Amino acid sequence: MRAGLSLLALACTGIAPGCGETAPLAGRNVAVILVDALRADRLPFHGAPAEGAPFLAELAGRSVVFERAWAASTWTAPATASIFTGLYPDQHGVIFGFRHHRKMQGRIRLNRIPDEMETLPELMGRAGYRTYGIADNPNVCEEMGFARGFDRLSTTSYAGAETVEGTLASWRDEILGGRSPFFLYLHYMDPHAPYHERQPWYGPAPSAGSDDRLTRYTSELGHVDASLGRVWEMLDLENALVIFVADHGEEFGDHGGWFHGPTLYSELAHVPMLVHLPGGAGPGRRIAANVGALDILATLGELVCGAAATRGDGSSLAPALLDTGELPGDRALYAMRIHDTPRLERSLTMIVRGEHKLIADRTAGSWELYDIDRDPREEQDLSAVDAGRTRELASLLSAWETRPPRFPRSFAEEIELDTERIDSLRALGYAGEEEER
Repeated sequence: MRAGLSLLALACTGIAPGCGETAPLAGRNVAVILVDALRADRLPFHGAPAEGAPFLAELAGRSVVFERAWAASTWTAPATASIFTGLYPDQHGVIFGFRHHRKMQGRIRLNRIPDEMETLPELMGRAGYRTYGIADNPNVCEEMGFARGFDRLSTTSYAGAETVEGTLASWRDEILGGRSPFFLYLHYMDPHAPYHERQPWYGPAPSAGSDDRLTRYTSELGHVDASLGRVWEMLDLENALVIFVADHGEEFGDHGGWFHGPTLYSELAHVPMLVHLPGGAGPGRRIAANVGALDILATLGELVCGAAATRGDGSSLAPALLDTGELPGDRALYAMRIHDTPRLERSLTMIVRGEHKLIADRTAGSWELYDIDRDPREEQDLSAVDAGRTRELASLLSAWETRPPRFPRSFAEEIELDTERIDSLRALGYAGEEEER
């Protein structure tokens, strides 16, 4: 029997008022697990050695892998807000957050998800789920609107996988003991700079004077992979619907920079994403169509609430997951990155459709066109030699940039930063230190 037919036959229990009666996975436990700054090509299901992340390698073999998933932005606050709202950053309004304020002291204004927008935990609550979140990135916080809809949310600042696991262990009995299903959001921070030497994954030791940032980063991935395996067993996630994703990737000199500075190249914008269906249905399938991390909200809406999203920029991936339909091959996905610091102002937007990707630098008034099938590292700019395709994608991108806003005003929260919080943010490069290019 095809995976789609077996899944559609699942009993639809636990549906809350406002949700449909035909949701194929209603009543199943759900987890969204995000690993911050996780570059796709460092993972086994994107070609890296399996021993670097053995748990994720094995999980991919019994999951559905989306080969071309794209972030809506290339740093945490806007990218994660897009996952939570199903909207692009210029629509949900979370552009800056804690990162790169011109004056990282005293009172600062943070962008905030508008109260009128239904967020992912609110959707899951409406579907009858108890909602829990553990975020180890300071941007995923109450001040920026991320807490709304969670029964419990714990936000820390790079406390590490051990703290994520410890908090989860303290909540375990409550999470597993309820009568209604649970929704869990986990946000790991470990691969984010500053990279640590995680044993036993660190090594071999680099030669004297060499740059070992990638070696340390790779050890962080092994560290997180081990934690994910323990969490999987702790909560018996084999019988749950689990989405694994990153908010953005990481650069290691690919285009002259490090970390996740103001670019939209694929080492940052292309993110890993896989979906584990309950019981491992549909194992090993790989889907090559372009999809977005902002599709997660619409997808869960259809799978657990029984209706495709009627608003938002994301599209439900349920037909592909349930093997009842195919995703369009000509869909356009977008991303944006607004950077504003005393040292650099830059406004970038991106469109990817099929095998082509166009990046527009609005500050410089320039374009870059890449064939990501033939040139996945984006080393050969085709904008001059393929002017027709450049004009076509530029027209689509301009139409996207000028569409009307969903909300007429910006939303912001003003907070006071104490010395401890400032030091914590600076350690993460959120005061501009990590952006040298």
